[in-house]
Amino acid sequence: MCINQLTYAAGNPQPAVMPTRPTPLPTRYADCMFRSRLEARWAVFLDQIREPWRYEPERYGIGGQATYLPDFHLPRLGSYLEVKGQRDGTEDRARRFSDNLVGNTCYLAVGDMPRTEDLAETGWTTIEALSPAFEWDDWFPPGNAFILAAVAAARAERFEAPRSRQLTLAA
Repeated sequence: MCINQLTYAAGNPQPAVMPTRPTPLPTRYADCMFRSRLEARWAVFLDQIREPWRYEPERYGIGGQATYLPDFHLPRLGSYLEVKGQRDGTEDRARRFSDNLVGNTCYLAVGDMPRTEDLAETGWTTIEALSPAFEWDDWFPPGNAFILAAVAAARAERFEAPRSRQLTLAA
């Protein structure tokens, strides 16, 4: 929790302490520096299932001055994968990018890599196809032993800690 710097008017019921989002931890894997450990986990998963990927391959215009940098390009599938730790309002850029795709799909993965027991029982509930095409389950059947093993490997991967991490404290 961080201390909210705003002063509220008397009688305002808003709390003085507001929850914060976790800070992504830059992580190195497969000669790439990922912006977060979650993105690196997805790269491990894709490697485990032998799905070729490119990390942040290029920035695309999505209208006006706005641009979008997808996390992963999956060239064999002609698809893109955007990874978010939680919904934060920036998914709109992925949706706008997806609206402009022709013959490709953009998938949005929100939240942590699923646990194998959850995946086998409920499927890929954290992944949404933003373009009309194949659902993620069509490509990667959640009950398949190979897919479950890949998810388990991605969740179990231990990454090297960054050499230094600057700690920022709210005043």
